[in-house]
Amino acid sequence: MTGARIFLMRTPWARMKGLLGRSRLRPRLGVCLIPCRAVHTFGMRFPIDVVFFDREGRVLKTFASLPVNRVATCLRARGALELAPGSVRLRMEVMAALTEQLTRLKPTLNQPSSVCRKMSGGT
Repeated sequence: MTGARIFLMRTPWARMKGLLGRSRLRPRLGVCLIPCRAVHTFGMRFPIDVVFFDREGRVLKTFASLPVNRVATCLRARGALELAPGSVRLRMEVMAALTEQLTRLKPTLNQPSSVCRKMSGGT
């Protein structure tokens, strides 16, 4: 998330408290829980987006708008990002739009241009 403000929660107390007690989470704000393989929304007043990642920072699993009183897990995760609802969906919509555009361009990308055919002696 460009321009996001992420707060790192490393201590057991900080991870346990997390977002509890907040009335909402503003867009572009979130918390990073390390280590973390599971999060819950028990006692929370709003849904959250969750992104689990591995030691290299690769995304392993996402949960968009995890409702209150739920649990999300990823046993291979090193940590998790808890983000404002809609953060994951917005990112997925952008990726879907790019994928759709690339799919439409794929036949063009797989065929050599007329310039390449002329240079290689093709017709």
